[in-house]
Amino acid sequence: SWGLWWRVVLVVVSGAAAVYSPFFSALHLLAIIPQSSHLRNVVSAVSLNGQTLLMTFAFGVLIVYLFSVLGYVLFVTDFIGEDDLTNPNCVTLLQCFTFTLMNGMRSGGGVGDIISRTPLKDSFHHTQRMVFDYLFFIGVIVILLSIVSGIITDSFTELRKRKDDFEEEIRNFCFICGIDSSTFERHLKGGFKLHTTQEHNMWNYLYFHHHLLTKKEDEFTGQESYVWEKIQELDFSFYPINKSMSMMDLGVLEDDGKENKAVWLQIPSELHKLPGPMNKPVVEERNRKEQKQPRTGDPTRRVQRACAEGLLTRKGHCVHHRQGE
Repeated sequence: SWGLWWRVVLVVVSGAAAVYSPFFSALHLLAIIPQSSHLRNVVSAVSLNGQTLLMTFAFGVLIVYLFSVLGYVLFVTDFIGEDDLTNPNCVTLLQCFTFTLMNGMRSGGGVGDIISRTPLKDSFHHTQRMVFDYLFFIGVIVILLSIVSGIITDSFTELRKRKDDFEEEIRNFCFICGIDSSTFERHLKGGFKLHTTQEHNMWNYLYFHHHLLTKKEDEFTGQESYVWEKIQELDFSFYPINKSMSMMDLGVLEDDGKENKAVWLQIPSELHKLPGPMNKPVVEERNRKEQKQPRTGDPTRRVQRACAEGLLTRKGHCVHHRQGE
């Protein structure tokens, strides 16, 4: 992972600071990046379209090379530093390319600002230089660098859109079943809040997973064994995707009669078995509800009824409940 590689880099920098120069320690200031979400977004904006930026940079180098060839062929005498007329900058094509790449792209007006000016009396040569300077300025300084800025700006826009979409999905869709909040607001008394805090409380599913991790496999019930097998296979079909018992009872959603229905019923009923403080929020919520109104049904009985109705088809998953009946 990136976190591991980042720590390896910090260790290497520490070794370089101890062996070669203490100034390497200044690189540790970059450790502030993982600690700030804003700085992480800045880095993500660059790395998100890193391949596009890399290809754009390669294309820019190619364009600069073409201009270097033109300069080497047509304007080799012009590539002389104005401060030092005895120091030509374009003796070889490689030297001309290096000079154009390192200095031309950093100049606000392009390479024309750093090479010698042509006299107006040589109109043909002056016209050639004018075309060359303007093409470099428009093609490299204006268009190419604007493309790079646009790619980074688009990355920020995409990151912001992802964040907004994520927050909107959290607010308007159930984390477990994925059904939109408007469906529950129209048909369910208590609405979306009741559904996400009681029927499909995402923390209940996390606690149930923790319950399976801490319980011995030979003590699993049929439904627990089924869920555990699914988790080991990385098959999460036991989650009620696009399903809700309350919506099924109201006839808003079709009851397909799948075996997973009994699993959905059992998850809340197993939360009291969780060790330590993990079940504290669930127990407090259950006690608060029991004080306000009597319980309308026993989850275990609902599982037993599901077994009796044949909702669990996997062999052996209802043996425990059938013995209880």
